[in-house]
Amino acid sequence: MSLLSALNDTSPYSDDEMLVSNEWDYADKTKTGIAKGFTYELLDMWTAAGGWPYRTLVDSYTHLSQAPNQWRFLYHMSNTTPYIWFMNKHSALTSYRSIKALPSWSRANVTVSVHPTMTLLPSILTKPKPFYTVCTDLGSGHATWFSSGVTRMYVASERLRAKARERGWIEKRRL
Repeated sequence: MSLLSALNDTSPYSDDEMLVSNEWDYADKTKTGIAKGFTYELLDMWTAAGGWPYRTLVDSYTHLSQAPNQWRFLYHMSNTTPYIWFMNKHSALTSYRSIKALPSWSRANVTVSVHPTMTLLPSILTKPKPFYTVCTDLGSGHATWFSSGVTRMYVASERLRAKARERGWIEKRRL
C-alpha cells in the first residue's frame, strides 16, 4: 500500500522547532518500520509544480508569520466565497497540467491532505482512488479546507463539522 501525504511545507520553523508536527512524526515512524508494508511520500505540489503565485506559498508564509496584520488581512480576505471560487479556477488553469504530471499521483493508492490548499486539485487528480482530508485547524476552519471531492474528511470539532457541511457541501456520512 502506498500513501501520499499532500502538504505544503509552510512552517517558518526548522524541523527541530516545529510546533505541530503530526505529518513529520508519522513520516519518521514509517521510516523506522512501524507501519510495515506501507510506503509513503510527502508531496508539496505547489512548490514542486504550481504556477504563480502558488509556488511562492512557502516564502509567503515565512513572511506573513512575521507580519500578523498582513496575515490577518490575507486570512479574512481569502476566506470568502468569491475568493475561493477565483482561486479554484485560477489554480486549476495555471497549475493543473504541471501538477498532474507529477509521478506521485499514479504511485499512491491513497492520498491524505493535511493542508488547506491541498484539497481541490488533489481531490480531482486522485479519482477514483481514495482521498482523505485531515483538517488540522481546531476551530477557525478556513474555507480552503473544504472540498466536496473528498472520500472522507476528518475534523476536530462539531463546529468544524458544521463548517464543512456549509462551506464544502460535504455530506454528513463523509465526515
